[in-house]
Amino acid sequence: MDTVYDPKSFESDIYCQWESGGYFSPDFFPEGRPVFSMVIPPPNVTGKLHMGHALNHTIQDILARWKRLTGHRVLWIPGTDHAGIATQAVVEKQCVKDNTSRHALGRAAFVQRIWDWKAQYGSHIENQIRRLGDSVDWSRQRFTLDESLAKAVRHHFVELYNQGHIYRGWSITHWCIQCQSAISDIEVNHIDHAGSLWHLRYTLVSGTDAIVVATTRPETLLGDQAIAVHPKDNRYAQWIGSYVEVPLCGRTIPIVADDAVDPEFGTGAVKVTPAHDHTDYEIGQRHNLEPRVIMDENGCLSGDIPLRYHGLSREDARSKIINDLGDCLVQTTEHTVPQARCYRCDTVVEPRLSKQWFVAMKELVQPAIQAVHAGDVQFHPQRWESLYMNWMNTIRDWCISRQIWWGHRIPVWYDPEDPETPIVCVNDPEDPRLIQDPDVLDTWFSSAIWPFSTMGWPEKTTDFDQFYPTQALVTGYDIITFWVSRMMTMGIHQCKTPPFSTVIVHGLVRDITGKKMSKSLGNVIDPIEIMDTYGADALRFCLASHATVGGQDIRFSVEKVEACRNFANKLWNATRYLLQQPVNQVTNKQPLVHRDEDRWIISQWYTTLDAVNQGMEQNNVALVTETLWQFTWNNVCDWYIEMTKSRADDAAPVLGWVLSQLFIVLHPFMPFITERLWAELQAHGAQLSDKVIVAQWPMLDQSAINSELNNTIDSVVSIIRTVRSLRKQLQLKNKTQCPLYVSGEGGEMLTKYSLFFQELAGVSALHSGGCSGPHIPAVVSGYTLGIPITEATDITGHQKRLEQQANHTKQSLDQVNKKLNNPGFLNKAPERVVEDIRIKKEALQCDYDQLMVQMKALSHNV
Repeated sequence: MDTVYDPKSFESDIYCQWESGGYFSPDFFPEGRPVFSMVIPPPNVTGKLHMGHALNHTIQDILARWKRLTGHRVLWIPGTDHAGIATQAVVEKQCVKDNTSRHALGRAAFVQRIWDWKAQYGSHIENQIRRLGDSVDWSRQRFTLDESLAKAVRHHFVELYNQGHIYRGWSITHWCIQCQSAISDIEVNHIDHAGSLWHLRYTLVSGTDAIVVATTRPETLLGDQAIAVHPKDNRYAQWIGSYVEVPLCGRTIPIVADDAVDPEFGTGAVKVTPAHDHTDYEIGQRHNLEPRVIMDENGCLSGDIPLRYHGLSREDARSKIINDLGDCLVQTTEHTVPQARCYRCDTVVEPRLSKQWFVAMKELVQPAIQAVHAGDVQFHPQRWESLYMNWMNTIRDWCISRQIWWGHRIPVWYDPEDPETPIVCVNDPEDPRLIQDPDVLDTWFSSAIWPFSTMGWPEKTTDFDQFYPTQALVTGYDIITFWVSRMMTMGIHQCKTPPFSTVIVHGLVRDITGKKMSKSLGNVIDPIEIMDTYGADALRFCLASHATVGGQDIRFSVEKVEACRNFANKLWNATRYLLQQPVNQVTNKQPLVHRDEDRWIISQWYTTLDAVNQGMEQNNVALVTETLWQFTWNNVCDWYIEMTKSRADDAAPVLGWVLSQLFIVLHPFMPFITERLWAELQAHGAQLSDKVIVAQWPMLDQSAINSELNNTIDSVVSIIRTVRSLRKQLQLKNKTQCPLYVSGEGGEMLTKYSLFFQELAGVSALHSGGCSGPHIPAVVSGYTLGIPITEATDITGHQKRLEQQANHTKQSLDQVNKKLNNPGFLNKAPERVVEDIRIKKEALQCDYDQLMVQMKALSHNV
């Protein structure tokens, strides 16, 4: 076995063995077993593995491998998303570099160019997923534009249309002038922006009076169709029904009363531009105002407006109009404006009236709301259910058409002689005169049916019959509205059952200061680089250790990954130590034992296994990692191996069995190193099953858990630690042995462990009872310890060291108490952080009390 743990030397080979051996497929296992299925949230085909992917996939793979080990036939379907807008943008940039454009190439040639790009670069993220260790069934890999999925998308569209859920109509949509497409409500980020509020004077046609309106968008006044006031606002009651003149263009428009107006905003009067504002459009509908479109798809002014403004960008138009208003501009004040930006390119989106395809959502979402109310689908943690419910209960119709070329083209055709009547069908019509709608469907339209389209729907396939619905969905909270809500809606509508029963929600991965990772901030950490340096297992274990049951955001630290690599190294070295002894007696069967330390490590193992089982059932993988870390590092490596070094050959079957059991339970978290160490045990004669990936999850033996023995050995360990600490304080050399006195109930029972005290704490003799002469005292686990003071003991120096240590401990204790006595901190800090600080307080208080006892005892011996 290699002396140095080098994950790069074996991780790739092990993954190839798993994949080529078919271990990731449910078909590897006999039918009749329970099934467990998931679908991977498909990353964009343009994508590169980032920390969010790494966290999401790690949690999913932990579930998949755990279920496989517990006897399930696991289907975990991988795939990628065609990512319409994002992918088209990437290839359009390449076209610019090649001195061409999509329009110069034409639709067919440009789409083919994207397919060529996908063939060349689309596998990058797939290989990165392999690198992380995802045990997905690659034989069932899907792409959202695959022929079978394209058929499912068309079938889905046609059914919804025929049922009256899809319609085409004029409406205000979010228009991205950069992406050149409409985008849906949830593809918009709303960011507060420091802007201005302009007060404009509109003169009444009937006289010299004027009404002053407040607006954040003076450039749209050329499209004004009314002034609106609240019907109960007495300031303007006498003018309702009157007409005013629009500045700069000479048109007259009415003053209308509408409940949508906030009397407290600005002057209480607002201008209404139905073609360029969502609220204004609704006001216009209620008052029969004709929308006037004054801006084209590039964000430039156009239409029936004064010629001097034609072709100006919206920014230039604003500046010119403000300058041209003259006396009609009453005042300008600072104002925070909620600015809508495209989530893809961060361009300020333009509310624009256009004809688009929509899904009427209000009726469709009702069964998806009821499924959560009834408990058929549960969110973990439950608090994210409110986000889902709020979105579903206030849902608006979903704009599903996009004015781009890459994606699922809308299955609608038009007869040139009757262009207003759509012909909707799954298959291309044979009539060559018919013209297909140029738009494509929103990427999320195909993603909404991902859980069942990947299994062959609308056909009744074997996979669909056996594995739908899936059992779990793992996702970040940021796409609950984008994706989870739509999968729920469409899954229940098409398949009459929710697509999953459990939604496991995790937080986002941020930098160590809590900031979102972004290229502009320069704080992006590349998971591939992390794996190159520390290995995939270290990254996985680190991320899993942060995946708390509360689903909080993660502050990622490279130092924590390094610590996890050290943990893997500890496991590696423990196995190397074992293999110095014969292991041919190591089997899957628990060995018979007769010594307390052997019974103790077996008891501790089953105690650990019990906690692991509970943690996995509760989706608390962070708790599981902590439990496994403590058992591996403390119980096995720090204590059991040290306790049994003098009889290493005799203890090998026990240590080998414990490690082999540990490899199975650690496998979902650290699959590569556990598979490698499992193979090393086999190569040296251990009688184990084929591979750890298909081993049997350990059975819990409650009868082997000996709480009394656990407490006794824990006391022995605590005493040894304390004696080591006292020896360090007294600056005793390693070879210098000293007697130890132990008093307290049951202290005489500790004498049977004298050998441990001698070998691990430098104790020359263990005495049951108190020390009558001058001594250094300590209290631990209910026992009072005493180490005699000799003439060589530097009492004065020891006192000074204790005083310094006590002062430092008291300062730390005061800081902790200050936090715990601060209501603001307790209300804002995550629950786990508060609990960690309480635990720290207990430890500090214990240390401080010990120091006080020792200082008091020393004062009597000076």
